[in-house]
Amino acid sequence: MWSTGTAILAIDLLDAVQANVDKLVIGAFFSASDLGYYFLAQRLGTILIELVTSVMARVSLSTFSRVQDDRQRLDRIFRQMTFAAASLSIFVFGIVAGLAPQIVGGVFGDRWLPSVETVWILAGGWALGAIMYFDRNALIATGNAGSALWLALLQNLVSTILVFAFIPFGVAGIAFSRLARFVVWPIRLWVLRTRARIDVWRYALQLIRGLAAMIPVLAGVFALQMTPWAGSKPGIWTFALPVCVLALIVYLILLWLFAGTENLTVVRRMLGDLNAQLRRRKRK
Repeated sequence: MWSTGTAILAIDLLDAVQANVDKLVIGAFFSASDLGYYFLAQRLGTILIELVTSVMARVSLSTFSRVQDDRQRLDRIFRQMTFAAASLSIFVFGIVAGLAPQIVGGVFGDRWLPSVETVWILAGGWALGAIMYFDRNALIATGNAGSALWLALLQNLVSTILVFAFIPFGVAGIAFSRLARFVVWPIRLWVLRTRARIDVWRYALQLIRGLAAMIPVLAGVFALQMTPWAGSKPGIWTFALPVCVLALIVYLILLWLFAGTENLTVVRRMLGDLNAQLRRRKRK
């Protein structure tokens, strides 16, 4: 228990370092305005990641711990949680990227529009970060907290090296360096397969399902950004809100088509439970 707690504490400290090293570098090598634009974009992503993962993150560790001795069941639950997280995060961060000009301009004001480019670059890393959050809990629950710590150290090291390596490319280069998660992801998959006995191919397929549903939607959003409608004022209400609703409808339809039998069975069961609870409340 002590070793697990120490590993979790060390991982949290490494996460704190990784979350701030890029801002320290930008503050040291670039202007205060560059730092302000970058900080706003990253803060937006941090808030959204917390909203996306807050509920499932609390549930996942205890759920994985209860089924740690039944690896087939853990593998199935892990994939189902991954599908849920991927479906939500891919849409949220995809739509934030697609509607970034209207969202940033409408919420923070037009003077913060230079942050939009950073949002575009960071959005993919935010989505993958929210999905990969469950990797750590699966390893910790199966008694592999040391492996989770090793992965955190590796990702922190790679991320820090890339931040300094991309300084010559400006703030956009540093933002791009934050995609270090993609560099170490194959290693994370190997650790999940060998330590937690996760079927990584079926796990990766859950991400592909969400991407397959989102790519056409995102292409449509960017196409609409080229129309006069995108320039209507105030854009966050006249353009971003209706486009977001339309995108969500199309995304859910496509996601249903790509979800697969296993995921659809879980969704139908959840909808059935929700319907039963609503009926009981009406009777009361």
